[in-house]
Amino acid sequence: MGDLSVSLLEASRGTTTNNKQPGASLVTQKARHQVLKQEAPRLASVIQHPKFKLDPIAAIKNHLDAVLPDKPKAPSHHHRHKGEQEKKQQRREKKKRRRAVGNDSTAIMTY
Repeated sequence: MGDLSVSLLEASRGTTTNNKQPGASLVTQKARHQVLKQEAPRLASVIQHPKFKLDPIAAIKNHLDAVLPDKPKAPSHHHRHKGEQEKKQQRREKKKRRRAVGNDSTAIMTY
């Protein structure tokens, strides 16, 4: 947590340990400072929270589970429309017929 506090302190001073600009997506220095004023107290309260002190990873996971929406379910292939299933079956049968015609042993080969 010491690194995080140092990073926040550097961000408030406008210095960083890397070459990236802090808050580069924000347009102005004033906007970055405003975000820092809002987020610094929030971070301090999170760090002091008993659940975060006990298990930081679990606390973050619980927060994300509560805040982020559920993953969308993958479409099920069992709920296809009947027409789609029939078309698929017809394509299979047509493919089988083409193979059968190509493998017909009674066909006469001429040279």
